[in-house]
Amino acid sequence: FTSCMKSKNEVVVSSRNFENEIELQQNLVFTFDRELVPDSLVGMWDTVSYARIAPPVRGQFKWNSKKELMFSPYTGFRPSTDYTAMLTEAVVFLSGKNYFLPEEKTFSFHTPYLKLLTANGFWAVSEKNKGTAALKVSLEFNYKVAPGIVSKLLHISLSNEAKEFTVTSPEVSETITAVIEGIDRENLA
Repeated sequence: FTSCMKSKNEVVVSSRNFENEIELQQNLVFTFDRELVPDSLVGMWDTVSYARIAPPVRGQFKWNSKKELMFSPYTGFRPSTDYTAMLTEAVVFLSGKNYFLPEEKTFSFHTPYLKLLTANGFWAVSEKNKGTAALKVSLEFNYKVAPGIVSKLLHISLSNEAKEFTVTSPEVSETITAVIEGIDRENLA
């Protein structure tokens, strides 16, 4: 029975400004159920590791109030990445009390996963095969992607038949264009 009860010295996160998904440029805010630091630390940037973030993210911490801790990344979080933040005992160290963190002090979250937002196709005259058509497909993603990687991972089929294509976008971008050449124009009707 006593193991189910929260100890009066156990410090818990009463709220946080994130759930499962965070933005690439976002501060992480943890609000605790009690005051943990003296007034002298409120509003001061600190490099003490109050939380270990994995994979590692460089940044600083700041106590916004005696019970609210903020982590601010220097360059943001990586796209399409799963993270964990594990609070360390440094959170309770300066309280001057016999406080401790619960066993469960790790939070999992991720940045938005790579998504194809839109795919728009349009017909054009083939530049490689005179007298035939080409289907140009503009693919818009939520992140910049490398054309070479899209070329390796993309599969295009017409009428349930796999088609060869060329990615024509020259550089990393949110929008990549793929072209299927040599389509018989008589079959377009």
